[in-house]
Amino acid sequence: EALSAGSQHDGSDGIHQRMLRVKTNDYGSYDPSPTFVRPPFKLIPN
Repeated sequence: EALSAGSQHDGSDGIHQRMLRVKTNDYGSYDPSPTFVRPPFKLIPN
């Protein structure tokens, strides 16, 4: 049982690191933050 748990943990770590790397790259290219903040900002003052 202990061996199984250790194996699963290793796999999770690898996937987590990969996701973080991909997310960071996507975010920089996508840049959805400014686009999302723009519409509400204009609507509020109007």
